[in-house]
Amino acid sequence: MRHQGSVSTSVVIALAIATAGEPLYAQAAQPSGQAVPAQTESAAAPNAEFERLAKLANEAREAERVADAISLYQQALRLQPSWNEGLWYLGSLYYSTDQFVEARDVFRRLAATLPKHGPTWAFLGLCEFQLRDYERAVTDLDKARTLGLGDNRLLVHVTHYNLAILLSRFGRFEQAYKILKGFVYEANREPSVIEAFGLCTLRMPYLPEEVPPDKREMVLLAGEATYNMASTAFQDADQQFRELLARYPGTPNLHYAYGVFLITWHYPEKGREEFRRELEVSPGHVPARLQIAHGFMLQGDYSTALPFAEEAVKLSPNVGNTHYALGRALLGMGQVRRAIPELEVAVKLEPENGDAHFLLAGAYRRVGRKQDAARQTAEFVRLDRIQRRLQEATPAVASQPQPAESPPKQ
Repeated sequence: MRHQGSVSTSVVIALAIATAGEPLYAQAAQPSGQAVPAQTESAAAPNAEFERLAKLANEAREAERVADAISLYQQALRLQPSWNEGLWYLGSLYYSTDQFVEARDVFRRLAATLPKHGPTWAFLGLCEFQLRDYERAVTDLDKARTLGLGDNRLLVHVTHYNLAILLSRFGRFEQAYKILKGFVYEANREPSVIEAFGLCTLRMPYLPEEVPPDKREMVLLAGEATYNMASTAFQDADQQFRELLARYPGTPNLHYAYGVFLITWHYPEKGREEFRRELEVSPGHVPARLQIAHGFMLQGDYSTALPFAEEAVKLSPNVGNTHYALGRALLGMGQVRRAIPELEVAVKLEPENGDAHFLLAGAYRRVGRKQDAARQTAEFVRLDRIQRRLQEATPAVASQPQPAESPPKQ
């Protein structure tokens, strides 16, 4: 039974199967710029029987005789286990017939052979998603995105969407939002995209199919508001956020979402008011505390930021961002030796936080730990390079927002 939580699953099948002329697995460039080989270098030279079976398998696939194609690819792969093209098509055909366990196992074999090939990791993650192995799926889909998916926009769409909704399900809402913004750039307002934005905005750890029916209207309105915010349609977004607050008073995360919007719209003081209102609704709200702390730090007021960061660490000691905020505040106050342990915890809990590595490198330099500083600087540079590559692969959604011509209504 196909898992209905993902978007455009029929597109996945089309991507996998309808690539007879130039297989999708061979379209994406490796970091070296070279296409993936059809088989490993250690593979034995194909014999006549293998060539016959491979030809028949490809013909059956192109004729959409799926069962015959699967059988023929299996026979050919028994003779030539390292035939990458055959593994790709066999996995794709298994996926198209809802044989997700078999498809997953084939794509795992291919990923072991081609560990730097993004599309293979993407299909492996999609299989795991269908099997509800969500932890592996989010890891493998993220790896696919990091490695790159080539120019096939359909594969990018499906991979990014499923990764975003899984990130939201695991509470990684900020990461989900960054990925979802790519759909705004493409002017993609599909209901599934709006719903994904809404779940991210309301910080609801659900997949779309898990949303309670009585929450769906609120989720969609929140998604519209955030989509408009991301596309810099600020007046429309402001109206929708206000409608949300009026229709659903006391709902957790609404004041927080509106506060984030106001900051984006260059109204930091009004945004801070909303974060404080969120704390009245949700006294244990850590992201609101972090927003307040970072807002004060942007103004150079580290001492006022400090208690909010300290409270955030007490409430969420296993979240790297809380330790990063506290370390940043302490560093700004000149308390370098107190800041270092906090920043060390931050990079341990969230090793992909480049800003934490950067601050820790500076703190190490200030106490004379040159080698440690060099290691942290090198890691920051590595992460920054990856982030730049991802940004180049997914163009910016819009130019930097400009201050509004008129302030939001009171």
